[in-house]
Amino acid sequence: MGHKAILHIFSTFNNVLITATDLTGAETICKVSGGMVTKGGSDSGGQFAATRAAERVAEMLSEKDFDQVIVKYRGAGGNRSYSAPGATAAIR
Repeated sequence: MGHKAILHIFSTFNNVLITATDLTGAETICKVSGGMVTKGGSDSGGQFAATRAAERVAEMLSEKDFDQVIVKYRGAGGNRSYSAPGATAAIR
C-alpha cells in the first residue's frame, strides 16, 4: 500500500514550480522547476516545461512508493483574467 503526497503547483508567466510534500506539508519529498527541465530561460514558464516538470515529479513519487496526490494550485492573482500557460499543462 502506498502513501499520499501533497503536490503544490505555483505557476507564473516566467516559471513553474512543483513541490511534493508529505500530508503535514513539513517534509519536502521532491521539488522541480521549469528551469530545471528546459535549456533556455524563456521556456521555463511554458506548457512544455510544466509538462516535463510534472512528469519528473511523478517519476520521483512513484519511485518512493507514493500512489495518491492532493493537488494545490497557486497562480497569478490580481486583475489577471486567465491563468499562466503552464498551469493547466502541469495539472493534466
